[in-house]
Amino acid sequence: STGEEGTKLQKPRRSMLENSGFFKDDNSASPAKKTIEFKVGALVMLTSSINQRLGLVNGLTGHILAFTPRGIRVRFLGLIWPMFIEKHTFTSTIPGIGTCMRTQYPLRLAWAITHHRSQGKTLGNVVVDPRCFTQGQAYVALSRSPSLESLKLTWPAKATDFRVHPASLRFKELQEEGAPSETIQREVGHWRDLPVPGAPAGPSTIIPFGKFRGRTYEYVAKQTWYVKWVMAQEGPTKHLLRFQDFVVGRLRAAESAAETQAEELQEVEAEKLQEVEAKELQEVEVSG
Repeated sequence: STGEEGTKLQKPRRSMLENSGFFKDDNSASPAKKTIEFKVGALVMLTSSINQRLGLVNGLTGHILAFTPRGIRVRFLGLIWPMFIEKHTFTSTIPGIGTCMRTQYPLRLAWAITHHRSQGKTLGNVVVDPRCFTQGQAYVALSRSPSLESLKLTWPAKATDFRVHPASLRFKELQEEGAPSETIQREVGHWRDLPVPGAPAGPSTIIPFGKFRGRTYEYVAKQTWYVKWVMAQEGPTKHLLRFQDFVVGRLRAAESAAETQAEELQEVEAEKLQEVEAKELQEVEVSG
């Protein structure tokens, strides 16, 4: 029946959602753990922007004052009044599969945070691990402390820890030279060329721009009207060029496949014709 068929289709999708990183506490894709443990006085961080008007944004830190039926009462750094934090529903959609959901307090312990999480904060009595794996990390971490007196290192900092992106250096050079913005964009690139945070993991065949951001090249290539628009763009960014190359390659592959299929059909027809001619010749020889 239709109902049974629908259930069969839903089972693999449900399994994919349940086994996704969203529900695994040790996975970076999980926005909230299934079980959390706090105590009064704990330093915590808000993990979702639940009310920007009140200043309750992702990354805000503070101390727990009390646990009440209304929620967890927290005094956040930079806000005048303590806030009640209620449970929040986190969601994550897997295109074509479904949506993961978990309801939990949007808080996590913040005694230790990553370099990225500390960006934009002014912190006192900071202990920093200066070892970094990407550009700008060391600067972000060390500049959180307002003075050297309140800064401690867990490891001696080396020159190799202070990495700078080549594009940043080139951008500064071009600005000092007084280059026009068009030249700078052409050489350094556009912000739209940057990878999208949270985009699905995998090869570089993910659209990082526009209406279909986060979709695969294969999916977008089927949207004829959008492909026509992309192919008509002049002076595109490197991501547009990459997608254009993919479309061209796809068309060439389709043409090649069509040619191969046509050749195979011609060979089959030639073989059949040969068989008919051989049979007719055999019949003539027998009758003769």
